[in-house]
Amino acid sequence: MDLQVLIDRGEELRNEKWDSPVVDMWKNDVKAAVVKYGESTVRVLDRAMRFGFAIRSDQQAYRMHIERISKVRQLLEELLKRNPADTQAQSLLINQKREEAKATLGMKLGTTTFNGPVTFGDNSPANNVQVGELMLAIISEAEETLPEGPEKQKILSGLRNTLSNPTFAAMAGASLPEIIKRLVGGS
Repeated sequence: MDLQVLIDRGEELRNEKWDSPVVDMWKNDVKAAVVKYGESTVRVLDRAMRFGFAIRSDQQAYRMHIERISKVRQLLEELLKRNPADTQAQSLLINQKREEAKATLGMKLGTTTFNGPVTFGDNSPANNVQVGELMLAIISEAEETLPEGPEKQKILSGLRNTLSNPTFAAMAGASLPEIIKRLVGGS
């Protein structure tokens, strides 16, 4: 579907209820159109579509709905200015760098494990947590949840610099499992 058509349709949907099937269909159409711009752009779209809060009233839901439509329309307007092939290439490069970072962390930290059980914040249990996976999860969570801006870049840069430090990698491999044991009440 044409991006301009989706932008115009988004404007029309401002008066629809946030949970209307028509709004859901528009979201699906937008996702299908954005896929050709690459995985990184799809992640940007997912963040733009996310409400992020529990809905406490119809008024709050409406305000979040309007904000979400505005963000998605802004993204679509920006994509109108871009070449899908260039954006796809950028997305592939970002994914390649992310995979290289994961592999590097896996080599440095992946062999150190803590045998659970461990319960995460969402109450999901895990029996075997690799330090490398834990560190990647922290970076991933920061990438997805922190608002865009210089502060986010500063935090991510600091995390990446810390993880790439060989001294930290050696210390984390030796001491982090013990720290986790103490945090979860082990001896």
